[in-house]
Amino acid sequence: MTFNIDWRINNPGETVVLPGTETLLDYIAENFIKLGCSIQKKKDFFSVVLGGGRTPVILNARLVAMADRLDWSRLIIFFSDDRCVPPDHPDSNFRMIYNTLVKPLHIPSSNVFRIKGEHDPENAATQYEQKLYKIFGKDKIPRLDLALLGLGPDGHTASLFPRKIHVLNEKSKLVIPAGKGPEGHERITLTYPIINQALNIWFMISGKEKKEVFQNIINGKYNPIECPAQGVRPVDGELVYMVDQSVF
Repeated sequence: MTFNIDWRINNPGETVVLPGTETLLDYIAENFIKLGCSIQKKKDFFSVVLGGGRTPVILNARLVAMADRLDWSRLIIFFSDDRCVPPDHPDSNFRMIYNTLVKPLHIPSSNVFRIKGEHDPENAATQYEQKLYKIFGKDKIPRLDLALLGLGPDGHTASLFPRKIHVLNEKSKLVIPAGKGPEGHERITLTYPIINQALNIWFMISGKEKKEVFQNIINGKYNPIECPAQGVRPVDGELVYMVDQSVF
């Protein structure tokens, strides 16, 4: 990963602005279903990267309400990051996704690949990377169909936090320990190399507290060390910022 070239000049991505949070979530849910159906017509599985947070809980409720529109048995779920806690811990991203999406939609447990946060962080990261290569093949970086990402007010996404230089500069490993998050848990995260290989990268951004950081992502000085979301740049996929009006 090199940060001396501002990739936004040639590929700024697309920004879709919706009137409010409700319409934003409706839009994302609808397009999630459409993309999944399109991909499932072409191959066996629709592979997605999901993360934690409050907004995904609401989004997942919308997806559950659309249960009859996608073959959920052919959805494969990976995680952008997770805290180093057991899977039943209240702060576990896996727990949230399981309770709000996997269980209600009866997605086979064999289709859900969690980060084993209860293990030593280095071992858990290595195991997750090995799992990705086992599923997709070891000859190249796995290419997931969709990475659905959030954005923190500090510019972080997944568990790529500002000034965590060893994490942000990672060029070969797909999954690494990310250090402690603001709540005090150690974290494990996907890195730029695999996130940027995704066919589709969608940022889901709502709330006026995100306005300054979003404007910085698209118009501010290019400095992913301070604003890690700027380092998310598809190799040759589609990048879309889906935002509500208060952000734009």
